[in-house]
Amino acid sequence: MRRGMKSFVLVSIILAFFIFNLSGCKGKKEEETQISPQVAQETGEVNTAKSKHREESEPDKELKAGEEKINKQKNKIKSKEEYVFVEKWDEESIGESISPGMICIDSKGFIYVTDAAHGIILKFNSDGKLLFKWGEGEKAKYLWGFGLAVDSKDFVYVTDTYNDRIQKFSSNGEFITKWGEKAWKEDGKFDTPVGIAIDSKGYVYVSDLVNERIQVLRKK
Repeated sequence: MRRGMKSFVLVSIILAFFIFNLSGCKGKKEEETQISPQVAQETGEVNTAKSKHREESEPDKELKAGEEKINKQKNKIKSKEEYVFVEKWDEESIGESISPGMICIDSKGFIYVTDAAHGIILKFNSDGKLLFKWGEGEKAKYLWGFGLAVDSKDFVYVTDTYNDRIQKFSSNGEFITKWGEKAWKEDGKFDTPVGIAIDSKGYVYVSDLVNERIQVLRKK
């Protein structure tokens, strides 16, 4: 009786131990197959980031392609902007030596050029033929012209730089008027006037070099 009881207890213990180990192995396998919430979250963030990167890469590619296309068009435009030599107006073609400075064109296509070295203004037609020159008359002599401009009525304005004044002529070189004198920072007076321009309303703009300013003038 005791031996049978002992055998029963021993068998029971062995069965219990076997069942315990079996359930432990099963639980371990389940733990191994489960992913913690933190790992799942991190994995999801990585996948989301990769997906976002893929989504952003397509517009980036389109933008880059568009920029390349624009650059190609710019290069194509630049390549079309080419200038070639046509002719020259020099001592051989004009018939006399000149020291050209500033240049401008009136509404009729005539070309005016300052020649400060000789103190004159030269007028050419569009074919480069010298029509006449002026600056040697009594009122206009000592014309050290640097700046040159033509207004809407084809009057010619010259900055008589070394004489610190502005001179005005008709398109035929006829002296009209002059104004200005050397002064430091006085309105309407100049110290080495250089550049000049005339707008559509007749306002005269003069770069007053030594006085470090631009002066704007108009007819009274």
